[in-house]
Amino acid sequence: MATKRVFDVKSRSKSAKKRKRERPKQPRIDYEEIEKENKLFEEFYTEQGIISPSEWIHFMSTVRLPLPATFRLTSNTCVCTDLADCLTQRYIQKFPKLSTNNEPINPPIPIPWYPSGLAWHVDITRKEIRNDPVLASYHSFLMRETDIGSISRQEAVSMIPPLFLDVQSHHKVLDMCAAPGSKTTQIIEAMHQSHAQILLQLRSSQESTATGLVPNPLPPGFVVANDSNNKRSYLLVHQAKRKKSANVIVTNHDGTTFPNLYLSQDDHRTGNHIKYDRVLCDVPCSGDGTIRKNPTVWMKWAPHKANGLHRLQLRLVVRGAELLVDGGRLVYSTCSMNPIENEAVIHTLLKLGEGSLQLVDVSTSLPELEKRSGLRSWKVMSNANVWIDTDKTEENADGIHSTFFPPSSDQADTYNLQRCMRVYPHHQNTGGFFIAVIQKVAPLPWLKLVKNRDSQAEISSPVEQEQPLLVTISDSVKDKSKIENRPFSVFGKFSSSTGYKGYKEDPFIFMDRSDELITELSTLYGISESFPWEHCFTRSEGKAKNNIYMTTSLVSKILATNQADKNVVKIINTGLRVFCRSDQSVGSVCKLRFSQDGCNILFNYFSKRKVTLTESDIIKLLENESISLSSLCPQSLADIKDLPIGPVVFICNPSSDSAKSHTSPADNKEQSSPDTLLHKPYKCFITCPLIFSGWKANWSARLFVTKEQKQHYQVMLGYELKSDVSLEEKKKSRFVRCQIRDSLEPSIPTGNGNEGKDETVCEENTT
Repeated sequence: MATKRVFDVKSRSKSAKKRKRERPKQPRIDYEEIEKENKLFEEFYTEQGIISPSEWIHFMSTVRLPLPATFRLTSNTCVCTDLADCLTQRYIQKFPKLSTNNEPINPPIPIPWYPSGLAWHVDITRKEIRNDPVLASYHSFLMRETDIGSISRQEAVSMIPPLFLDVQSHHKVLDMCAAPGSKTTQIIEAMHQSHAQILLQLRSSQESTATGLVPNPLPPGFVVANDSNNKRSYLLVHQAKRKKSANVIVTNHDGTTFPNLYLSQDDHRTGNHIKYDRVLCDVPCSGDGTIRKNPTVWMKWAPHKANGLHRLQLRLVVRGAELLVDGGRLVYSTCSMNPIENEAVIHTLLKLGEGSLQLVDVSTSLPELEKRSGLRSWKVMSNANVWIDTDKTEENADGIHSTFFPPSSDQADTYNLQRCMRVYPHHQNTGGFFIAVIQKVAPLPWLKLVKNRDSQAEISSPVEQEQPLLVTISDSVKDKSKIENRPFSVFGKFSSSTGYKGYKEDPFIFMDRSDELITELSTLYGISESFPWEHCFTRSEGKAKNNIYMTTSLVSKILATNQADKNVVKIINTGLRVFCRSDQSVGSVCKLRFSQDGCNILFNYFSKRKVTLTESDIIKLLENESISLSSLCPQSLADIKDLPIGPVVFICNPSSDSAKSHTSPADNKEQSSPDTLLHKPYKCFITCPLIFSGWKANWSARLFVTKEQKQHYQVMLGYELKSDVSLEEKKKSRFVRCQIRDSLEPSIPTGNGNEGKDETVCEENTT
């Protein structure tokens, strides 16, 4: 019988897949054909009064326009200001000379409220990009920098919540609904930027230089980036890897029941779990604030979408508040304008907190951001599109819950809901957004109650001393007497499933200092004794160590303590790859080489196999797959020629000379070809040393960087890319071909047309 049951299950699974394949695909919706009208949408927000009557026409006309593109520069790298200079001088300065149909093209402009002017607003259509080689080159620049992590394309209002988190280098941060990861990358950047400022102060002090110790290049804090969707978690990994950080843990778990994590087994026994200094709850929402970016909202908008998400949003933010340390800060945000998803959730959270949670007044922060205060009162519409005037209705009647309703007039001053922030599309040409910044000033009342009860009871087995408000069967809460006073009716049903779904992840196996591989690497590369090998791990159990990853002290403790119990949380990825197996290991002194991602960290710890190159040497390596050692300058050749075959680290301190052309020695046949000559019409924008992972062979050398990284450094060094030149020539060639085709059309004979077609093709190919 058991065998038959397994067979039946497999048969049903195959049948379901077959039906899915045979299901007709939905036709793709053309956004331009969508009628941007929704009477219910207009009625709902007119009645709510979120927009003054004098602004209503402007508001409605704005939400019918497409959303301009925005992007920001990575702020935690030493080249962020250099990249901003390159963007301005190489591309944006050319915009005043461009036009389409005798109309000037609007140049990108900095977003005024974003710190240090590192975010930009772009209002250029795809048609304009296709028709102009300068714009096409600019677009290629943005795509290339996005691939390597120097630029993040992100909606402007989505950049706001991480700024209000005020992340510092030592903070423990939890992003509860992190995918796809744009806000997570902002948090990572803020943590590393704060640590970079501390390192700068240490290096300038006489004490650090006198001791000779290498300051830790990694921040002491960490970021836990969680998402409940298994597939989206891997998208989150991709985004985090672009930032080259060792301080990120990507997890896959239901955020409403996110488990407690521990730093040691002793903490696990005593229930002393990790509390986070900062928590971001960017919760799932109906998304009507994205109506400019996603015009299908016009077709689907209805109040039941927000009503149905209210309880999920409430469970998420309550669990976030439970995991927040006393004195910590929580930021709640949605891309919705509906008060049921915004102020109603915050009001219920503050009410449950009984004074332990307070809204922070951040009205003076980001003064150039035009924002409106949160609503103190609002109206409720049922799933049947009927206005409800009182909160005395039956619970869950037509999708209505008591938590939907605003506080009474005499209680409104208690909650200070006006401290919430609303961003509307028509104010600064953005999307709609809601942000609330909450401070935890005391323990939550239900956690305090359980802790007091547990302290009075004799505990014979390891249990948690603080049980969350959002408990399930999987949370190991067996004693119902401990939870009888908790307001479960507010939250509805909870999922009892764990987060361990999808692919089985490889384990995190930490390295031992007695490992022969560590001895070999330390001897070969002159790695300092202070290098934290105990925080390095591999993910190949019982196999050859193809990759070595590095992380921080706290992250390594979390991995060692929590990965054993797979039912607690599924850890998808963490760490920064510092060593990887080389494909060119024949004759090499070691089979592992430096990873380009980890070069900036390893550089502080090793003393051997470093080679300093000139700018001309580096540009040759960037332009070619490999170069002969004889083409290097005499000093560089003297440093590298006696090194055994194997990995090297190339260092370059580029000069910022005036614009000049790059030429190679005439006697160098490899570089004398016109295909390898690069023109340098711009100054060098780089002001800090460049570090590359490379390889030294018997007679040649090469870099281990991607094509996009090579092009990035060529542009930053002031050189013209061959791809940009060929793109401009292609555009001109297309224009000439069109002119030839137009001139030949009247002379095409009316017979079979072969003569005219052959002539046109010949002319086109010749062009």
